[in-house]
Amino acid sequence: MHVAELTYPGTRIDLPDLTQAHALYSLLLMIEQKVTEASVALNLFEAACAQSTMRHSRDEWERNAERRRELMAKYERQRPADDTGFPDPSRYAEMHYQADVETKREDWLAGRPPHAYQHVLPFLHAKTFLYAVDSIGKLIRALSQADGAPAATALHDESFGQSFPTLRAVRNSAQHVEDRIRGLGRGGQPLQLRPVQNQLVSAPAGGVLIIDSLNSNKFGGTLANGEYGEVEVSIAGLERARDVVQALIDSFLWKGPKRHYPS
Repeated sequence: MHVAELTYPGTRIDLPDLTQAHALYSLLLMIEQKVTEASVALNLFEAACAQSTMRHSRDEWERNAERRRELMAKYERQRPADDTGFPDPSRYAEMHYQADVETKREDWLAGRPPHAYQHVLPFLHAKTFLYAVDSIGKLIRALSQADGAPAATALHDESFGQSFPTLRAVRNSAQHVEDRIRGLGRGGQPLQLRPVQNQLVSAPAGGVLIIDSLNSNKFGGTLANGEYGEVEVSIAGLERARDVVQALIDSFLWKGPKRHYPS
């Protein structure tokens, strides 16, 4: 399990203005919450990736195939008495469809999720990681501009941006998929799709639109400027965010005993 640890030199920020101190500490606590979300999302992402790569066993496939045959036989026995007995392609197709639906519903009731649900889990957790890390950056910027914040917080805001150069653009595209899927970029302008070359796509001449892609542990897609961008969902990314947050915490003067996160 990946855990992002933080150390607070005290329990309250040492400022003459108690209102400012409380406001700044509240922002730090919200940043802490987003670190929590990023940590949990990373662990769930890696677990979901490991699960999605597991092939369904032959026993499972054979069990489902046998259950479909049983259901088809049951439907055959339930045919109307005046049935001619000659094969009816449309009826057979309908019985096959019903057997497939019933088999899947039995699986779901037994706690075996649909394959489509298993496939989407890594994407879901990757986006949660992306949004949490993006929120950390936004909160750091807000804190750096707040009254009473040390001057060094502006440097940490800059450091965070340098650590995640594509973060904001990837997050924007993920949140504006309705524009990207229609080939629209910033301001509703048509996208000029740029060259892409990675493990999934080879388009040296451009022209390929990519939506919500996972290239190993990198979540990405076509950005508003037509380029392809991605953000790594990894312990390295989590640690980079954690390091900036720790430096941010250390830039304040504190009172009270030290506190270790998480509890």
